[in-house]
Amino acid sequence: VGGDMGLPVPFKEQLAALQELVQAGKVRYIGVSNETPYGVCSMAELHNHFPDLYPKVISVQNSYSLVVRKDYEAGLAEACFHHNVALLPYSPLAGGTLSGKYRSESTSKRARLSLFPGFM
Repeated sequence: VGGDMGLPVPFKEQLAALQELVQAGKVRYIGVSNETPYGVCSMAELHNHFPDLYPKVISVQNSYSLVVRKDYEAGLAEACFHHNVALLPYSPLAGGTLSGKYRSESTSKRARLSLFPGFM
């Protein structure tokens, strides 16, 4: 999201800014977070067509667990495979759900799952 306006920043603009950091030696590799299959494919294609202008995205960090699987498995996995982009999953225990931390009889009103009901 761009600036204070809440407007999306075009992929070309994002990657051009990141390329400057790579060329300056401040960043070695580029990864993205919470990205869509469209975003991964778009950024990969920009790099493929203009490798001197745009860096290669090598990883995507999205939520992935036994509870939250569909976002990755419904398209992002194929995009990552096709463009050789690694997944760095976050929240592999589904925010504590898979650890047994939240049991229906003991879930506090202050617990994350109570505070953010749509989280999982």
